Amino acid sequence: MEKMTDVELQIMDCVWSMEPPVSPSMVLGILNERYERNWALQTLCTYLFRMAGKGYLRYQHKGRMALYIPIITREEYFEFLAMDLSRFWGKGVLRNMAAALKKNNALSGEEIDELKQYFETL
Repeated sequence: MEKMTDVELQIMDCVWSMEPPVSPSMVLGILNERYERNWALQTLCTYLFRMAGKGYLRYQHKGRMALYIPIITREEYFEFLAMDLSRFWGKGVLRNMAAALKKNNALSGEEIDELKQYFETL
């Protein structure tokens, strides 16, 4: 698997948020609203087709319309990214990431407590 581009990740975020299979027009509505895009349907269809070729989605035809189904879950992709970060940055990546999140106020005290509880169960 390869990393998704920012645009591909935004599209997948929309796909993951709906019950599959999803039509391009369903994805377009959420994408344009959530990410303030003003895309034409054809632009999105091109992306979806390419993403199917990369193995992120599969499609099935219903008449003249293609419906898309995610092949990978949000959790599987997150795990892939986490392992990729770990391979690149090596030992201490989790500590450094938590420190960066805390420094930038992106990690609350409640989340820190949840992490502590999680690590105690391992």
